[in-house]
Amino acid sequence: MRDLDPVLLEILQSRSFIFLHLLTMELSNGNLYLTDDENADVQHEGTTYVGGKLNKVDSVSYSTRLSTNDTTFKFNDADKTMLALLLQGNWQGKKVTVERLYISSDGAKKSKILLWRGSLDSMNTKKSVLSITAASVWAQFDAVRGRKTNSASQQVYYPNDKGFDETPLIVKDTPWGKANPVNVNNKGR
Repeated sequence: MRDLDPVLLEILQSRSFIFLHLLTMELSNGNLYLTDDENADVQHEGTTYVGGKLNKVDSVSYSTRLSTNDTTFKFNDADKTMLALLLQGNWQGKKVTVERLYISSDGAKKSKILLWRGSLDSMNTKKSVLSITAASVWAQFDAVRGRKTNSASQQVYYPNDKGFDETPLIVKDTPWGKANPVNVNNKGR
């Protein structure tokens, strides 16, 4: 159950309000603040959320079970400025937050709630629409741990390197950066 602040309750009870989505992407080269308001930028709590770029935020569902939900954000006309901003920095795995801002019909009262939080996962452009998929914070629990390099991926960067060709023959882990483990069963013999 979610606790709602009194201002939000008052806005909702008036039955005369609008709401907008506020998207925050915490990129390595600076935060990106966007809103799905098509007509104007939105000012809230000292931050300007740029309007007219965010086209769609997938619906967010809640569950009592832990799950690795993901959501997709779609941007108008594969905005070249935003695409350049994403590609200049390390965007994958960076934090993303979706909030809903409720505004009273007279614009005097505003209140926001957190809808979703996760990390940026994948990006593609199709038919001049930029789509970014983000995974929920629980997705990291499903992440594969350990080595992620094999002979084929090594060949991409080092074409003449054959170091991974023999790795399937290794059956024990090598403790990188640590002293070799001491076998306590042989008692020094």
